[in-house]
Amino acid sequence: MIPGATVLNMLAGNNFGMWMGLATTMFYNSLGSIFLYLISRSVGRRIVKRYLHDRVESFRTLFQGRTGKDGKVIGTMSLVIYLTSLRIFPFTPNWFLNVSMASLEIPLTVFIPSMVVGLLPYNYLAVSAGLILQDLPSVKTVNANASVLLIAVAAVGLTIPSLLARLRACLYKEAQGPSVDYYWKQVRKAHQHDEK
Repeated sequence: MIPGATVLNMLAGNNFGMWMGLATTMFYNSLGSIFLYLISRSVGRRIVKRYLHDRVESFRTLFQGRTGKDGKVIGTMSLVIYLTSLRIFPFTPNWFLNVSMASLEIPLTVFIPSMVVGLLPYNYLAVSAGLILQDLPSVKTVNANASVLLIAVAAVGLTIPSLLARLRACLYKEAQGPSVDYYWKQVRKAHQHDEK
């Protein structure tokens, strides 16, 4: 993403209005993200591996747990939802997600939908800010409650499928009994105890 993209998004809202400004910002933010992804995938893997190896590997372990077995559709959809929530929640910068997704070999069919849906609330807020600045007689007239409510609804909406999946997994594990990992941990503990 271009540094200062928030200012450009606000200018788009100010100059083009809500819907044309939103379409414009979505287009150039999506195009920039895809270009960064493709550049990172073709020539940037060594650079990412050298400078961001630890962070990318921590993401790799998170994503491998979400892809499902044999790349099933449920796992892919879970990954799209997870990547979308990473973009909506400002925990990780978008440039890092664009660069690391190529290194993690996340396909474009997963990258593009998560990027478009994940950037939509950010672009909407920036374009709305541009519209507000256009008609702003005073700072006291700003009502951010609707914008905060919109982001909260998006965040909760993206969190619910993950929570339901975890609840289902917990209920299934309880009904199924201890997992294989549990038994391996017990064997390792016994082995370590025998060595002492």
